[in-house]
Amino acid sequence: MVFSFVKFNMDQVTEIEEKTKEWSQSHPEIIFSSRAEGMGIDAVTVSLHKNYAEYTNFLLENKNKWSKFMAEVHYILVDLGGAVAKPLSFKYLAEK
Repeated sequence: MVFSFVKFNMDQVTEIEEKTKEWSQSHPEIIFSSRAEGMGIDAVTVSLHKNYAEYTNFLLENKNKWSKFMAEVHYILVDLGGAVAKPLSFKYLAEK
């Protein structure tokens, strides 16, 4: 699982907003994407990848498409097979 945090060149915000929805919808590995606020970040995306190779292909495609719009980007990679304290699930909310 990857959490991506992006600071955009906001002088291009109209073009960014036009392309973001189409991009997100055309990539099933993206499970959440939204504008965000805080720590100097403008957007956050959560994506799931089968393996590291698939992630690097996604990252390359992402950089090719968005690099002219991005002022800064930070990634956090989470190994879902590692030391997970609580697995990603909505069942806890459903039970509540």
